[in-house]
Amino acid sequence: MFTKLGAFRFVADYQTPITALESALAANADQEIGGSLIVLPEAFNIGKGYREVGDCNHDPSVLFHLEDIASRLNITFVAGLIIKTASGPDPPYSSAYVVDSSGFTLISHKAKPDYGKTPYTPCSIGCDVANPFTRGEIAIGALICVDIDTPRHEAVLKRLKATDTANRILCIPGCLGNQFSVSNITQTSPGCYVIVANSDRWGCKSGIGKDGVVLVLDPSGDENTIILSDV
Repeated sequence: MFTKLGAFRFVADYQTPITALESALAANADQEIGGSLIVLPEAFNIGKGYREVGDCNHDPSVLFHLEDIASRLNITFVAGLIIKTASGPDPPYSSAYVVDSSGFTLISHKAKPDYGKTPYTPCSIGCDVANPFTRGEIAIGALICVDIDTPRHEAVLKRLKATDTANRILCIPGCLGNQFSVSNITQTSPGCYVIVANSDRWGCKSGIGKDGVVLVLDPSGDENTIILSDV
């Protein structure tokens, strides 16, 4: 099992996501983060606020930058990314990847459209690629943002519970409004840890919970923050 579970609350410096992440990780240098799982929010890589106008960065090289950080610090990411793929649509899917020192694995694509203009193409078929992703005694499921409010939530929970693993983790990379809460998501996701990583400054807090109990919430404010919880 991971030593700690974490979430990156990403609310500033969107233009330089890797630098912003490294700065937030450095701010936790007094904690032992090696062996942790840290969730990054939806569209972490696009180089602007999720709902801002302007061009998006879809460069897939962000995966290699995350792999490098994961290798140096001995951590694992579940990252919400919108990146170009060889056979994918334009704009690309909003997707969740597991990234560690060994490489990266696509878990799932977001299916539900946002209200208004979206910076991604909603997935209509084959959205769960490796959802849950299993390794040893750990199963990791991922639902991106508003997909938590669809029947996929129950379907992914069912598959998580069916895995022959001792530890189950549901990751929510999102840009979630304040109609959502870590408390509600945790209460409706029994039998597993829940990690919500959000990039909406005024929306849902990022947080970590288990079996209906909230373990830690982000402190709000205007700065990027990595929150951590012991397992």
